[in-house]
Amino acid sequence: MVDWVVTGNSNGMDRMLGYQRVLREMRQFVANNAAGTMTINIHRSPGNAPPTTSLTMSANNFTVTHINGHAINYNYGALLPFLASDLDAFPAGAVQVSLPVKAKLLYMLPEAARSVPIEEDFTRVIQAMGTAMVDLNRWFVPVHVYDKTCTAVGLDSASPARPLTAADYRQYANGLGNVKDKHDLLQMFPA
Repeated sequence: MVDWVVTGNSNGMDRMLGYQRVLREMRQFVANNAAGTMTINIHRSPGNAPPTTSLTMSANNFTVTHINGHAINYNYGALLPFLASDLDAFPAGAVQVSLPVKAKLLYMLPEAARSVPIEEDFTRVIQAMGTAMVDLNRWFVPVHVYDKTCTAVGLDSASPARPLTAADYRQYANGLGNVKDKHDLLQMFPA
């Protein structure tokens, strides 16, 4: 289990360091091919007290199976922007999440754990607080080609030894024909 305490008193540095620690622990859990599941708790009160938003993740490919105790389908519905203020507003306890909130949580945690560029975008927003935002639509293609990019760079997508980098996405894109994904990735990750 990993706990991330984000309260009204948390400054940008506290939030950023807590976020990076959570991603590090998620990566270690998956890289070690651990059995079972890991629970990630986002606490909004000091001392790991409720209200808490909880995600249950398997060791296979950072797959989140439950949010707040409810089984989820691993799909992305509406991709609304992630705002720093969302950290204070995620449903807690046994409350089921909406499709847009589910997408925000999945991009912020497992997708960022899989990808350094996505992590960097979320880290920037989490540290800045205020009105900063992550445009989730911007990351749709890298998320969509995760498995293929892992294969192209020799990583096991189910249990990667490290997250993907901009260079990995470029390498994958350079191996594609004249398709939209290639152009989108090379535009996002220029050499």
